[in-house]
Amino acid sequence: MKYLSLKKIVIPVSIMLAVTLIGFSAEKMIQSHWTAQSINIDGMSQDWSDINLNLEKKTKVNYAFKNDGEYLYALFKFNDPSVLSSIQTTGMRVWFNLEGKNKKNYGVRLISKQITVDEYIATIEKMQGPLPEKDKNEIRVNPFYVINQSEFIDKKGKLVPQAPDADNSLPIKFQVVTQENIVSFEIAIPLKKRLDSSPGIGTEPGNIIKVAFEWGGVTKEMREAWMKTRGAGGGGGGSPGKISQDSGGAAGGGGASSSGAIRSQGIGSLAALNQRMKQYSFWVEVQLAQKTK
Repeated sequence: MKYLSLKKIVIPVSIMLAVTLIGFSAEKMIQSHWTAQSINIDGMSQDWSDINLNLEKKTKVNYAFKNDGEYLYALFKFNDPSVLSSIQTTGMRVWFNLEGKNKKNYGVRLISKQITVDEYIATIEKMQGPLPEKDKNEIRVNPFYVINQSEFIDKKGKLVPQAPDADNSLPIKFQVVTQENIVSFEIAIPLKKRLDSSPGIGTEPGNIIKVAFEWGGVTKEMREAWMKTRGAGGGGGGSPGKISQDSGGAAGGGGASSSGAIRSQGIGSLAALNQRMKQYSFWVEVQLAQKTK
C-alpha cells in the first residue's frame, strides 16, 4: 500500500474537474489477442513472441493478455526483483470486475509452496487415488517438492469453498519460472463461471473487463511472526522478495514461511517491516478478443 504525504494546495474546482475528466478519458484500453490454440502454461514466453508486451512503469512489470473461447491467458514478468516484496509468502492475487470499476468483486490467489515428500504423495493420491509403493519410492528420491496452488477468493480475500459440482469446472492453471533474475508468471483463468463457487471470470470473448494484479504486503501471520521474533531477539538481513531458483526455477522453494521471511529481515519497527514488504497493485481495462473469421 502506498502512502502519500499531503500538501496544502488550492486548486479551483473547475480546473480540478477538468483534470479529473481528462485523466478518466485518457485511460488506456489493453487489447487481448485471440489465440486459435490453447497456450501451454509453462512459465515461458514462446507463446507470446508474436505480440508486444505492455509496461507498468512504476513497477517495471511487463504483461499481456490472450484469450480463446474458454480461457483468459496472462503473461506477467517481473524485471525488477526489488518489487517482488513478500510475493513468496502472499502469492499473486488477480482481481476481476465486470462493471467497469476499479473495485474488487472476486479473484484468484496463485501461490507456489514447498511441501514435504509425504505431503506431495498425499496431494497426488487425493487427486488420482492410491499410488503403488514403487511409485512412492521413486517420488521419495527428493525430500521436498514445489506445487502450484490456486484459490478462488471473495472481495475480502477470503477463500470461497468450492461446491462438489464445481469439480466439473475448468481449472485455473499457472506456472512461475525464474530466468536471469526475471520472474515470469504465466496464467490461464476460465472465462465462464459455471457456478457461483467456481473460479471462472463470468464473461465471454468480445467483452470488456477490469483486471487487477496485486502482490506483496504484510500478512496477519507475518505480523504475528514479527512479534515473536522481536521478543526472541531477531536475526540478520536478507531479501524477502527473492524467488528461490531451486526445484526447477519455480517460485516458493525454500523459506516460504512467514516466520522465515521475518527472521531474514531482522527486528526493526513494524513501520519498517511495512516499508520493506510493500503491497503493489494496479488495474487495467481489458478488451477480450473475438474469434477471427
